[in-house]
Amino acid sequence: MVTWGPLAFATPWALAALALLPLLWWLLKAVPPAPRRVDFPPVRFLFGLADRRRAAQTTPWWLILLRLALAAALIVAVAQPVLYPSGQAPAAGDVLIVVDDGWASASDWPRRRQAVADLAALAERHGRAVSLLTTAPAADAAMAAGGLLAADAAARRLAALEPAPWPVDRRVAAAALEAARDSALASVGSVFWLSDGVASEHDGRFIDALRRLGEVTAVGGGPSPLVLLEPDREEGRLKLAALRAGRGGERRIWVAASDADGRLLARQELTFAAGQGRAEAQLAAPARLANRIARLEIENRAAAAAVVLLDRRWQRPPVGLVAGGDIEIMQPLLSPVYFVARALEGAARPFEAPLARLMERPPAMIVLADVGTIAAAERGRLESWLEAGGVLVRFAGPTFAQDSDDLVPVALRGRERALGGGMSWSRAQRIAPFEAASPFAGLAVPADVLIDRQVLAEPAAGLAARTWARLEDGTPLVTAAARGRGWLVLFHSSANTQWTNLPLSGLFAAMMERLVDLARSGAAPAGAKPLALLQALDGFGRLVPPAAGAASL
Repeated sequence: MVTWGPLAFATPWALAALALLPLLWWLLKAVPPAPRRVDFPPVRFLFGLADRRRAAQTTPWWLILLRLALAAALIVAVAQPVLYPSGQAPAAGDVLIVVDDGWASASDWPRRRQAVADLAALAERHGRAVSLLTTAPAADAAMAAGGLLAADAAARRLAALEPAPWPVDRRVAAAALEAARDSALASVGSVFWLSDGVASEHDGRFIDALRRLGEVTAVGGGPSPLVLLEPDREEGRLKLAALRAGRGGERRIWVAASDADGRLLARQELTFAAGQGRAEAQLAAPARLANRIARLEIENRAAAAAVVLLDRRWQRPPVGLVAGGDIEIMQPLLSPVYFVARALEGAARPFEAPLARLMERPPAMIVLADVGTIAAAERGRLESWLEAGGVLVRFAGPTFAQDSDDLVPVALRGRERALGGGMSWSRAQRIAPFEAASPFAGLAVPADVLIDRQVLAEPAAGLAARTWARLEDGTPLVTAAARGRGWLVLFHSSANTQWTNLPLSGLFAAMMERLVDLARSGAAPAGAKPLALLQALDGFGRLVPPAAGAASL
């Protein structure tokens, strides 16, 4: 017995059970009292319901395959697989990478750059050195195969390469390979050639030079090159033409026309028929917009060959027409400028106006048909316009023959010359073939074009140099002389059918178009030198500052 003051315990060891009170408290908290059963009548509606859910006894075969495939993919990924871009590992020896970096490779340049990076990484994994050769001639250095480089150095050098806006020269590249075969390239065993897909006449020699170095692997497969040609004018519109490498199936491309500020003016679709390498179409754009076009380019083709820059030669300049006399009021078809206007429709924008009004805003070219003496009020401004680069074309005729001034390229006799008819011993003359120095050189002269009357030029020492066209008897039909930066041209016959049937022929339209070309381009003063180059197209077709060694042709 244990006594604590007035209190005593007979079995004091039983007090040790007090230590179990916290455990009992936890059990009472964790295990709630037994639930009381309460019957809920609606539960009887659940009796008899079948459970359609089934548990699979084994794993489905497709799930096993999927899990095995995932496990295999994880194992392969941990093994770090390597895919050779050329389809094979390099042979023994160092690696030579040959890159076609001409205009044909520009549109595919990002893929080529990645392929070169993969090849450099391949060489690095195998511990090989790399040598580089680009086949487009450099602007400031001779073509030569580079010495052996470490793979990372070769990758950095190739990353800085950009395509050139001119073609490759595989003849020079073959010579560079042959020269370096026994020195810088002596240890090469594998050659990877990134071809641009365009054949040349020197490919045989080039490929033989590659094979002498080692095993050759061609890396290609990019899009076929496209070339946008210079447009032609047809019925007053620009006629577009493009070429493609190969003869595949039907293919459609779009050509965008923009102005000098880069604003889009028009788009035209060109279609390559199946098996054809050329596509043509007329640019559907009004003349007002066509005259503002400064750049044509194939869409989604960043390459110099897909770009054509246009200047004033492709524009339709305004041409002012002035008719002498009043015959055009009574009979428009006999107007001295009727056939001139029809001949100029495809190449220019002709319009009739008095000379005084033309001098307020002078056009690029002025035609005076059967105009005799020019009034003094307009004579001074007309000569100043000529000196500044204008082109003045004069036609003879009855009024001009009777009363002409001295604003002509050669001295003239006082009367016209009749070449045919009952009162003449001579017959109508044909036009002689144009000389090579004439702006009309290359034009075919129809045999049925005859000249019945003409104004004669006084024989002089410089007459032959100023004659652009002559008759079969040697007398001048068209003479011209430079006046400052401009040109003064005289047709010694009429612009209508009074003196000749030349205005009824296609030759007349062709001759007038050549004169419009002269007005577009202007005339350089004597002794002038080519202007300094301000911008040039790079391989991607962008206008950039020219290279230091660039020179005018």
